[in-house]
Amino acid sequence: MYYVSPFAGFSTTALKQGFETHAEFRREKAQEHPEDERNLKAAEIFALLAATSKDVQPILFEKYRLMFEVHDVRAVEIELQMLKEVGFHRWPKTATEFVSDFVHRCSEALQ
Repeated sequence: MYYVSPFAGFSTTALKQGFETHAEFRREKAQEHPEDERNLKAAEIFALLAATSKDVQPILFEKYRLMFEVHDVRAVEIELQMLKEVGFHRWPKTATEFVSDFVHRCSEALQ
């Protein structure tokens, strides 16, 4: 799978579609590796994130967008790492939590 930011286009619709894409990818990985339950858990989490993406407040979403505008490549690296961690090392309960964690992580890393 090639990497496309779930937030490409900077809308909650793009956010939802990105999380859905990652959920499908993790479902495929779960079929390839049925002995590892983490992929299925990650797919479930991404489905939940997709379902809650519309709840991300505009001001938080704008902070997210600014991270990419100001920090470009480093922000992409951070986001990619966070996406890989879902279901393995991170278990966000909502899209708001994921986006908020991303903004916080970028702010710390890019100071």
